[in-house]
Amino acid sequence: RVVTDTGCAGDVRAPAARGSGLWRRAAVVFSVYLLLAVLLTYPLILRLSTHIPGGHVDEGAFLWNVWWMKHALLDLRTSPLSTGMIFHPLGVNLALYTLTPLQGVLALPLTLLVGPIVASNVLVVLAFAASGLGAYLLALDVLRETAPRVGSARLRGAAFVGGVVFAFASGRFVYAALGQYDYVHVQWLPLSVLFLLRTVRRPGWRAPVLAGFFAACAGLTEMNYVVFLFIFVAIWLAQLAARRHTALPNRAAWLRLTLALLIFAVGFGPLGLAVLRETAAAGDYMVRGWGGADRFLVDALGPFVPSLLHPVVGEWARQAASGFSDINFAFVGYLALLMAAAGF
Repeated sequence: RVVTDTGCAGDVRAPAARGSGLWRRAAVVFSVYLLLAVLLTYPLILRLSTHIPGGHVDEGAFLWNVWWMKHALLDLRTSPLSTGMIFHPLGVNLALYTLTPLQGVLALPLTLLVGPIVASNVLVVLAFAASGLGAYLLALDVLRETAPRVGSARLRGAAFVGGVVFAFASGRFVYAALGQYDYVHVQWLPLSVLFLLRTVRRPGWRAPVLAGFFAACAGLTEMNYVVFLFIFVAIWLAQLAARRHTALPNRAAWLRLTLALLIFAVGFGPLGLAVLRETAAAGDYMVRGWGGADRFLVDALGPFVPSLLHPVVGEWARQAASGFSDINFAFVGYLALLMAAAGF
């Protein structure tokens, strides 16, 4: 096919030219998301070396994580998965602690140059922008597959809005305000899904390698993300099976998915094995009943009630959410809900 003025049917440009164009657009989109992240986390940008986001809940622990990864790896030259500096002199195993080891490793250059506070803050701001970019790329890829007759500019605009909704949803800022940075660093999830979808649709080794790599990054950020991805894969494969038999992955696609799983296992394996060993040794990590899941479930009114931290309607939200068992993370914003309803 030949490209028309509305685009998307194909592209007669050389692959190198197409690739450079995609990189330029991605850089522009990321820059816009980064600007939004700086504005929406203001005044953090003015206090990078003196303050961290949080409400005296968990932020101190995540700041300690950044410091500890540097201290363990470079100063002590030991495994960061255990320490004698907590519960001294007995020490503690950190395998099942929310260590966010990947963020500590990514922060190392800045930690060495300007300290853990600046490093942690920079990673938080970048996480908002990077998660927007990941959602943008995923949305654009899905839209190109499902709406091939729509013009490229309209698809990119829709994908950009999707990235904004994902990156800057109210719940993300609630987690940041509580200092729970593991749920701010969600950028690996849309990238994992993007390359999982490409693994089935496209031949070659690049997509499965990247799918496994980003899934491992997700697990090394927050182990619950591994559970989320497995749930997604189960629903996704069931949906393919329900559509039609030919939609199921063929033998070559299954081999690529196996490659993605192997890459994930190599990346996440050391932490995963440490978790299994600690669980087997201690034995009492398993909890009875729902383990708090009933408390943290999304309330049916959750998507419609703003957070009590909302700068405009916070006081009303505080009263409206008085019946919630815990703080409400489910609100994404009224504009996002309206767009979802219109899209549906």
